[in-house]
Amino acid sequence: MREQVHSNLPGLHVEAQADNTVDRLLAYGRVVGSRIADEGEAAAQALRLLGNAVSRQASVLAYIDGFSATAIAAAMCWLLAAFVPRAVPVSTAPAAGPKPH
Repeated sequence: MREQVHSNLPGLHVEAQADNTVDRLLAYGRVVGSRIADEGEAAAQALRLLGNAVSRQASVLAYIDGFSATAIAAAMCWLLAAFVPRAVPVSTAPAAGPKPH
């Protein structure tokens, strides 16, 4: 679920006409274009590479959220443990009762 949220957020910031997006697509296109003869296929592959980069970033952000939630839960458990009263010590001596004759 968190990965979907994080996948949508970076995706919203990747605008088709933004300079950074165009530069990244051109860089991917140059790398892929040297291996693929068809220009349309090279552009499609560059777009897939950009999509994969956004997906990886979304996964990293989701993992960060998971570790943050775990750290918060651990801190709350430590706080609760601080307020737990100490147990009353149990005596190991035999119980006082009538002595056998």
